[in-house]
Amino acid sequence: MTYRIRNWDQHYESAETRKLKRLSWVRVSTKLSGDGYRMLVKGHRNGPAHFAAWVSMLQVAATAKKRGDLVQDNGMPHTAATLSFKTDLPEEWFAEALPRLASPEIGWIEGLEESGDLPEIPGDSPGGIPPHKNKNLKENLKGNIHTTEAVYEVEEVFDESGHACGVYGPEQRPIDQTEAASCARDMGRLDPDDGERQDRHQHAPETLRKINVEALWEEFIGLSMAAGKQYSEGQVMLALRDWLSYGDDEKLMIFEDYKRKCFDGTWSDARHTPLVGNYLKTGAWKPRGTGVRILPVVKPMSKSDESQHAAAQTFLSQRR
Repeated sequence: MTYRIRNWDQHYESAETRKLKRLSWVRVSTKLSGDGYRMLVKGHRNGPAHFAAWVSMLQVAATAKKRGDLVQDNGMPHTAATLSFKTDLPEEWFAEALPRLASPEIGWIEGLEESGDLPEIPGDSPGGIPPHKNKNLKENLKGNIHTTEAVYEVEEVFDESGHACGVYGPEQRPIDQTEAASCARDMGRLDPDDGERQDRHQHAPETLRKINVEALWEEFIGLSMAAGKQYSEGQVMLALRDWLSYGDDEKLMIFEDYKRKCFDGTWSDARHTPLVGNYLKTGAWKPRGTGVRILPVVKPMSKSDESQHAAAQTFLSQRR
């Protein structure tokens, strides 16, 4: 059974979010008096767990190639097992919650087969942008700019039963180690999921495809430490969250660019080497125009900086 969030476009999209290639958060209603909510939470002994599963489904659906569908990147429908693996929540929560959420009493998700639709091939709606607008959606747009994406606050909209419409901003998203493992299985295959990304990285060096991307995060943070940077556990986890938001090809570009700048004198010592979390937010590895890259001021290398390169080279040689 392939599921999708019912009325996703009506409850979770606005005129502005439809312009975005990728959502980094989904709004959740604070209204807790709807019939569907009460049925979900109080109608089963594991009701609160089922609500937690529901919120995580919203997060998963928001990052799908066709937003709102509970479909994996490979085109296969999500199951209780795959949702558990992706969200790090117990599989039994999803196994119990899926039929309840699809029931007429709650109806927050629907089966594509039951509605007469066929599952669409991921990517047939570029960037996962819904193909139509909901003219009845009331919007209150506020331009909040976060790094390279525009994030908007949209006025809450409810259905007649007080449908709880969801919400987790980037600062609230749980760090998911299993998501890293899921990404790792597909790494090494540069398979852009939208035209913009394909154009951006069409000149990626062929050598990037040979990197063991499964261990790329560990090498990335290790390289930075070898270059003299120090991290708290919180800084590492926050940086990991941003790292997971990028596609496989972007991860490769990020790592290669960071390593190159550690070696070629772009960052002459640890004082000029950025923390990986800050670096991930700059987009410094992205081309701007044809063949033009955003680069910081290059500072001449000194003999005292050679220890940085030696440490980084030793670290990387041990990882290969």
